[in-house]
Amino acid sequence: MAILRGQEAAALADAYVPIAVTDVEAQPSEARFRASGTVRNTSEEQVAGRVSVIVTTYDAEGAVTGFRQGTAGGGEPLAPGATAPFSLLITYHGNAPKDFSVIAVGRVPTE
Repeated sequence: MAILRGQEAAALADAYVPIAVTDVEAQPSEARFRASGTVRNTSEEQVAGRVSVIVTTYDAEGAVTGFRQGTAGGGEPLAPGATAPFSLLITYHGNAPKDFSVIAVGRVPTE
């Protein structure tokens, strides 16, 4: 194995704001899957310029059956400690999902 590329982790970490996902609810909605909840900016001083939410669905064997990316709070900046709702509707393949995951990523605003 050979290393082809590297990037300093501290510089990359400085581009993101810590975001927590809470109050997640999910259920099939007709032939799709709806996931909703709340994101919270856990930074004490950094605004998140935009918070992306990614929901992934899985079948009984753990294979990915669908995913969707959207924004929380209509894409508005999220102040330190502030919360915003999200709701995503996912089209999945095959049977109704048996499991799902939700992650959120906040980026430091750029001028």
